[in-house]
Amino acid sequence: MAQILLVEGSASLRHAYAATLRSEGHRVTAVADGAGALAAMSDARYQVAFIDMTQTNSSDDRSTLCAQCRALHPDCRIVLIADGPSFQAAAAEVRRGAYEILVKPFSEFRLHNCAVALHDPPPEEDENRNAPLGGFQGRSVRMGQMFATIRAYGRSGAPVLIRGAPGTEKGRCARAVHLASGRAEKPFIELDCRTRPVEQLEAELMGHLRGAFVGALSDRAGAAQLAHEGTLFLDEVGALPRGLQPMLLDIIRSATVQPVGSTVPHRINIRLVCTTTRDLDQAVADGEFDNRLRDRLCVLPLDMPNLADLGDDVLEIATARLRTLAREKGRRFVEFAPDLAPRLQTLPWPGNLAELTETLRHVVTSHDGTQVELEMLPLELIQQLDIGPMPARGTAVRPRPDTFSAGVPRSEAQTATGALATAEDTPRTPAEDVALSTLIGRPLAEIEQLVIEATIAREGGSIPRAARVLQLSPSTIYRKRESWRK
Repeated sequence: MAQILLVEGSASLRHAYAATLRSEGHRVTAVADGAGALAAMSDARYQVAFIDMTQTNSSDDRSTLCAQCRALHPDCRIVLIADGPSFQAAAAEVRRGAYEILVKPFSEFRLHNCAVALHDPPPEEDENRNAPLGGFQGRSVRMGQMFATIRAYGRSGAPVLIRGAPGTEKGRCARAVHLASGRAEKPFIELDCRTRPVEQLEAELMGHLRGAFVGALSDRAGAAQLAHEGTLFLDEVGALPRGLQPMLLDIIRSATVQPVGSTVPHRINIRLVCTTTRDLDQAVADGEFDNRLRDRLCVLPLDMPNLADLGDDVLEIATARLRTLAREKGRRFVEFAPDLAPRLQTLPWPGNLAELTETLRHVVTSHDGTQVELEMLPLELIQQLDIGPMPARGTAVRPRPDTFSAGVPRSEAQTATGALATAEDTPRTPAEDVALSTLIGRPLAEIEQLVIEATIAREGGSIPRAARVLQLSPSTIYRKRESWRK
């Protein structure tokens, strides 16, 4: 059992907490203030310290005591005891490295759970705290900070709230926090809080007994009970119905869960990790989210970056995902073509990592090769790219030999290209009249293809720019070119 230091100003609570911990077999030294705590720490080594934050004052500042405890005993894991007024100060200490917060009043089960979890050895810390983990890639400062934060949060037992736009893979991050924690070998139970009737969501969270409601044909453990000793992951907790929010708050406070139809609470020991795309502060202001629950869930916030903000990491992330998808589909893709690779980071990627993954899945499913070429991307993405440097006006740019219909002689195509390249800047010459005469008598569809391809060539291969010149939509040109290849 653990050697525990308890710092509690209230004599009655100090006695009650110490008695509970001793009944579980722990060795407890109970003191009333910071001076007593420092004296105790100079005489013995403690694995766990419970420090009451509600009694702090100018002569006995508990934040200072936490810092002194970390300095004297770096391996001692700290749990803060707080109430409403002292909660934010306690949360700040958790972000500095304390393990967890117990908010008064709390059950003896919560006290016991903390002591047990803290007695277990913490997960080994990686030599490189900024190294990628959890299936994420990236070498930028922003991603390195995220990896370090995940590892730091893994060493805590406090709730984590992962915030970010849709598609930023908040769920993957939640699992990474779990795998970085001392609970990595224990259950990771996910519950989606969106688009479900309140009664169904309550039964899935709390569990139910047979006959508790119509359709309850047998006893069933809920997500909270299944996550015992592990992590309960609440996806999109901002969508949790208002009626269920007090139930979740009670689970956090009491460390118990009472299934629907039961009168007997079950003890649980869980760590909460939640995600949200919703601004919970605004939801509280709108009266749609309990401010107490918001505070309890957001002890350790983690903000996911948008893909478009990751700069050079975009190519590394895209390449890693391309290779993974290629292996799954039995394809040969390993990289992006040189003219495409640097342009990936110029796309806005409003759907973030989810959009990138689905785009690459489409490419890998529809094509094969060692390189992803520009024309393999979906049309809507190609239209967003500014392809190639724009040539100087009046300069003839020769198209590739395969860009013209087999029915149009190459010499005529080149002549027409030259005519189009200079038409806007100089008056027509007799030579251009001759070039124009070569089109007379040909099918209109053939002439249309020749003019479109020549304009694309003049615009340096940029279909969006060619579309503006021809007063067409880019999608029209893409459709026509696709039909010409058939």
